[in-house]
Amino acid sequence: MATHDYDVVVIGAGIGGLYATHRLRNEFGLSVHGYERARDVGGVWLWNCYPGARVDMEAKDYAYRFSPELRQEWQWSELFPAQPEILSYLGHVADRFDLRRDFTFNTSVTSLIWDAGSAIWIVNTSDGNTTRARFIIAAPGSMSAPKQPEFPVTAATTIKTMKVRSQFVLLWGTFHQINVNKATHRNSTTSRQLPL
Repeated sequence: MATHDYDVVVIGAGIGGLYATHRLRNEFGLSVHGYERARDVGGVWLWNCYPGARVDMEAKDYAYRFSPELRQEWQWSELFPAQPEILSYLGHVADRFDLRRDFTFNTSVTSLIWDAGSAIWIVNTSDGNTTRARFIIAAPGSMSAPKQPEFPVTAATTIKTMKVRSQFVLLWGTFHQINVNKATHRNSTTSRQLPL
């Protein structure tokens, strides 16, 4: 397997990962390479494609500010844009600044090992390759992996014995809606957007 050396490895091609890659490469002149487990850029906006997903702040405040030209050329269609438009915007940014060339997609970082003797991070990835870098930018997103809620277990009822179907909004694209009684276990504005 191959070994590559970079100044910086970025983990994640969402909003933070794209910004870090652009800034470190174009403004600081560092060699940068990113890893993204998804098929393309977008982060949470690629994964969370449930009906009604949208930002909960005005688009102008959600958009990047590092390029006046970008702010002028992209016109939002509404004040609080929906997921497809946000994903299109992030794709446009990636194309406009040629950011995809610095990412390996469909690849996860499987381990990070600090080599104190050489002051280098050893990055192992799911494709079997190894990368070495002086710096790591971890931008996988706080909602990048689903977690099964831990409901209290009683003697009479457990989540396994109840006739319940659960669905993570992160995995919405793999789910087909059916007509059943629904409840939402929530921790964010996402739960108010779900079509129950």
